[in-house]
Amino acid sequence: SFDKGGQSLLGEQFRSTALVSVENGTAEQMQILRKDVLSSESLSYVINDPRLRLFAGTLKTVPPEDVVAAMRRHLIITPVGGHYISVSFDYADRYKALMTIQVVMARIDEATHRLFGGLPDAGVGPIPWSKPAILEEPSMPVFPVRPNRYMIGGAGSIAGLLAAVVIGVVRSRRVPAAD
Repeated sequence: SFDKGGQSLLGEQFRSTALVSVENGTAEQMQILRKDVLSSESLSYVINDPRLRLFAGTLKTVPPEDVVAAMRRHLIITPVGGHYISVSFDYADRYKALMTIQVVMARIDEATHRLFGGLPDAGVGPIPWSKPAILEEPSMPVFPVRPNRYMIGGAGSIAGLLAAVVIGVVRSRRVPAAD
């Protein structure tokens, strides 16, 4: 199964994050928004955005539904508190990670208007739902979040020490051949 976004096993992954507030939103509405933005249709739109071209090499060899599933694993949309949504995305290209968050935030804005914006023939009254406000702009990733190079280095060191001990024990038990 595909999961690396077309990246090698030890390829770096950068994370961009943002925080959005929807002033009059309820926890239930936040869940509806999250579900809508993480839908296959919405994620396909983001993946195929010509500015992003996410998973471009992989799209040629992997079924689209697998690419959408991978996108869903890399994109984390979490309702926080009553009316906040935290959005983060991991990708090998730090600039595409940032731009993807911007596109996803636009999708959140569109979904808010489409799902909760009111009907054209609705009576005039107080606006029950306001436009999402960006509390934290999408961050430009500086350092990769994956892989954990220290963990890999530590595991390699331990494996090397164990191999040296095994080799030492095997060599010490060998009886030299008589000439």
